Parts: sequence; C-alpha cells; structure tokens
Amino acid sequence: MKSREKAVYLEILRILATLFVLLNHVPSNSVYQLHEGLVRYLLLSMILLSRASIPLFFMISGALLLDRDEDLGVVLRKRALRHVLVILLFELGIFLANAAVSFLHKTEVELSPFFFLRSVIAGTLPGAETYWYLYAYLSLLLLFPFIRPVRNMLGKKEYGFLLFFHVLICGILPVYNRFATMNHWPHLDIANDFGLPLAIYRPVFFAFSGYFFAKKVDIRSFTAPRRLLLFAASVAGIILSAYCNLSQAESTGTFTTDYYHCFDYVTAFWLFVSVRSLTEVRAAKFFEGRLASVLGFCGSLCFGVYLLDPYLKMACYPFFCRLAGDKAVTLLFSLFWVFFSFVVCSALTWLLKKIPFMRRLI
Repeated sequence: MKSREKAVYLEILRILATLFVLLNHVPSNSVYQLHEGLVRYLLLSMILLSRASIPLFFMISGALLLDRDEDLGVVLRKRALRHVLVILLFELGIFLANAAVSFLHKTEVELSPFFFLRSVIAGTLPGAETYWYLYAYLSLLLLFPFIRPVRNMLGKKEYGFLLFFHVLICGILPVYNRFATMNHWPHLDIANDFGLPLAIYRPVFFAFSGYFFAKKVDIRSFTAPRRLLLFAASVAGIILSAYCNLSQAESTGTFTTDYYHCFDYVTAFWLFVSVRSLTEVRAAKFFEGRLASVLGFCGSLCFGVYLLDPYLKMACYPFFCRLAGDKAVTLLFSLFWVFFSFVVCSALTWLLKKIPFMRRLI
C-alpha cells in the first residue's frame, strides 16, 4: 500500500466531511419541516446523511494520529497549544465582528473582556456555536497520550466489544424507547454510572474506529457484497433515525435532533470503507499523480473552510437570503450556499496560509 494512496482517501473523506458540515450549518437545513409525507422523509434523510461528518473527522484524526507515540509534553506543545490559539484567535474575530454589527445597527451587546474570556472557556460565544467541535477535538488531543496504550491491544475482538456497546447504548436503546413510548411498552435504560467511556464517548470511540479501519483491516476483505451490506445498514439507520425523529415531532409538536446520532457512525463507516476501497483497490491508478496532488491541496484547506464559514455567513448570508426570497428555504439554495462557501473560504484560507503564523495554525 502506498502512502500517497492512503493520503488520497483521507483527503477525499476530509473534503466530503467538510461539505457535510457546511450543509449542517445552513439555517435552511430544517427545510424538511416545511413539507409533508415522503418529501419530508427524503429531505430529513439527506440531513441525517450529512451528520456522518463528525464521526468522519474523528476517524480521520484516529487514522492519522493514534499510531504516533507522542508523550503528553509533545502533545501539549505541538498540538493542544496550536488548537487553543485557534480557538482564541477565531473567537476573538467573531467577538469583534459582533461588536461591529452592534455598532452599525445600534443594538446592545456585552463587550467586556471578561465576557469574552468567560464565553470562550464555556464555548458559548454568540456566533461561534459551530466551533463546538474545536472543544471536542481539543479534549481528544489531550487524551491521546493516555489512550494510545489501548491502541496496542485493539484487535478485532476488542474493537467488536467497543462497537457492540456503542451500538447498543447509542443506537438500539434510544430507538427502542421511542417505539416503547409509541406503543406503551416499558422503557429500558442503562445506569448512568455504567459509562464505558471508550465505547460511549464519541471522539474516542470514533478515533479508535478510524485507527481500526485504517490500520487493522485489510481493505480487500471488504468485497462488494460486504460493502453493500454496510450500505444497507447505513440506509436502515437513516430510515430508523428519520422515523423516530418525525414520530417524536408529531407527538410533541417540536422538532429536535434527539435521534440524529443514533446511527450516523454506520454511514461514516460505509463512506470510510468505500472511499478507501475505491482509491486503493478498485481505481488506485486513477487517484495517483496530479489528481492526488489536487485532492491533497483541497484537503489542506478544509480546516480553514470550517473556521471561516461563520464569518462568511455574517457577511453574506443575509444578503443572499434577501436575494433569493422564498427560495432561501429550499434545498437547492442550501446546496448552492454550501459550494459557494467552500470555494470562497478555500480561497481565503489559501491567502491566509501565505502568512507564516496563520500557515501554522490552519
């Protein structure tokens, strides 16, 4: 297996996950609520498909970082400090942008340094809600030196053990309890103190999953029937999640995201395996050379795209919505914004990377 080929599938997954994230953060991603019947299910299913982005990002991190034997000091200096600087810098930018908007529109907003510091620590700064992932990723970085020893014993049995409990606690039980509510059956709950953090804490479990599928699995063993079976499981998970979400909305009158993450990892696993199989086995030569370089370049911009998208929304999204009128709450408008944001933020990231300090951050 060539390292270039391995990098290609990870970069493709990174680009795909970034597009999914942008779609998740478009306000009109709740457009399914405006429809009825099959159209509502299809639109919600598209949103559930895009929720595979978060498992994919953590899986990519696990595939790239879990086999690097870095002690806590190296992690703190080389990775965690950089991440803290990213949080401070980009949330400071949003804080100042909020101040500018408040000044222009003559509205009141709290601008004290203590409010900024408190909001950054708590992850509650207005306008920076999409940065919650930075905090989850920082926690994963800090845990890497402690969970790497577990990586050494992560075989098929051990990973299967973690997967079983993740599917049971995060997937099957919530779905069962939704059906139990609908049919007046008794609920089943696991004691809160029975945590199994390696299986339940999503950043760690997905990092292990990425490492397992990248390092411990012979991708040729995922033949077409096995990939088809994984695809069928992904479709079934999306259907179940959509049904539970909409049935809860019908009974309570409120749309929530309670069931969005019950099986998002199944979709992520299917995408991970399928893209890796495509680039390393079925069409390996096609993804060599110039195409590999282009995908690697685009993948290197994805972190910046994620960081800059909130700024682009503050600057342009209201104007685009006024321009689109009623079409601003359509699927087509959402997809247009996703690709517009990806292109514009990629260009801005490329420019920022010309600055030495920024190049090290993003």
